[in-house]
Amino acid sequence: MRISVLQELLDGSLQATMEERIPVSEIAQKELEESTEKLTNSFNEEQKELFDQYLFAESGVEEEKENACFKRGFRYGLLLGVEVCDMKTTTQKEQWHKINNFSNETSRGKSPLSDEGENIKK
Repeated sequence: MRISVLQELLDGSLQATMEERIPVSEIAQKELEESTEKLTNSFNEEQKELFDQYLFAESGVEEEKENACFKRGFRYGLLLGVEVCDMKTTTQKEQWHKINNFSNETSRGKSPLSDEGENIKK
């Protein structure tokens, strides 16, 4: 079966894939649980609550970083695919330059679409 990123984007399954929990090895998970337990055993109730708030906030920051990495990876993957297919791509600066030139030429009465650049008004 062929994997199609475009199809996953269109049918919404890519979002579900992004939200799947990233697997962690049992050893790493166990180490985290043991060290967290040792740390929180020495806390009073207020400190435990503060630590839980810290973990919640820290996981939010990590999620934002992961989303940013995904977006960059997706963008560069898409651009790589376009480049491999030998399709011309332009930068945002090039696009604005082209639009600016087009508007300057049309405002001066020249047709940017004609080869000779002849005057529209005759």
